Amino acid sequence: MNGGWTHDELQRCLTQKQQWVKNKANQNPNEAATKNACIEPILRALGWDPSDDEEVVPEWGKTQAAGRADYALISEHGGHPIAVLEAKSLTTTISDKDVTQTLQYAQLQQVTWAIVTNGSTWRLYDALKQAQWTERLVWSIQIDDFDAAERLSQIAKSELPGLKDRLERIQDAIVLNAVLERLFRHPTAEFVALLGKESGLPAKRIREVMGQPALSGSFSGSAPLPEASVSQPAPRRGRPKKVQQEVLEPAAIDRTKITGRKPTSFSIGDQSFEVRNWREIWTTAAEHVLLVSPKAFARAAESDEFLARRGRTIGADPSEMRSAYPAGRFFIEVNLSSQHIASLTKQLVAFALPGTSFGYALRDEVA
Repeated sequence: MNGGWTHDELQRCLTQKQQWVKNKANQNPNEAATKNACIEPILRALGWDPSDDEEVVPEWGKTQAAGRADYALISEHGGHPIAVLEAKSLTTTISDKDVTQTLQYAQLQQVTWAIVTNGSTWRLYDALKQAQWTERLVWSIQIDDFDAAERLSQIAKSELPGLKDRLERIQDAIVLNAVLERLFRHPTAEFVALLGKESGLPAKRIREVMGQPALSGSFSGSAPLPEASVSQPAPRRGRPKKVQQEVLEPAAIDRTKITGRKPTSFSIGDQSFEVRNWREIWTTAAEHVLLVSPKAFARAAESDEFLARRGRTIGADPSEMRSAYPAGRFFIEVNLSSQHIASLTKQLVAFALPGTSFGYALRDEVA
């Protein structure tokens, strides 16, 4: 195969394998069955060819003593593996030993990426990163997560070779965004002078403008909360949709059904942020709290208040989460329902920034 794949094909495959996982959960399929029925089809949907033993190499390892991985993924025939993959049976819980063993395989052979999966859970590690093994986790997903296809697409045959550079650029962009956010909140004399040179505005006016709530969070996509209903967009097809928008305070959110309603913006104190979905509310709010009060965010990462039934929602160990999103040196769980995000965001603001006001603007589309 040439590594060709499409997002639609991957999503169709994941939908099929989600059903297989449900059907086989009580039947304890062994490792070989899990490989054949689930893992290899997903690899195939990602552009890898498990039938080509020079591309997906089974039992890969130079010596038995050093250990062997279930598969090595080689993007160019005759080249060095770009990843090793350790496969487990569907009902096997991935253990710390499984991960460290796979990372050792990769390190010994200088392979960049390590993948550990039981078909349902998939984890990607940066094997050569100079850090504790828990800090090498790039992501961990379940194949029924809302962003499973997006994450798994990163290990497609055509995507994996350039992944490290893309991840580094994303991390650099996060750092730069935080720096810009901080400069706009607490502008230095040098920054004001630079803006004055570029804009021609006096320093006093620049500081006045930067002190306005509508501008202070602009590098995170902020905007003032709308006070009235928005105009109705033209529908693509079918019956017109009535679009209503209202600003809800946290107390109202607790009593209001929010499933099916889309957020347009939210506010923390005098800052407001435009968003497109519930996940952006949670990630943007977490990044804001981390920037404003890093010590409080660190306390939240250790507090039992943010320990949920299926793992932590804020913490330092991404392996405790189903779908971890980086927030500085911590991680937050993003595989959450809209109701959970609404209550959790309110909880985080109250915990880290007590006394700070908080509200949402939601759009309700009714056919």
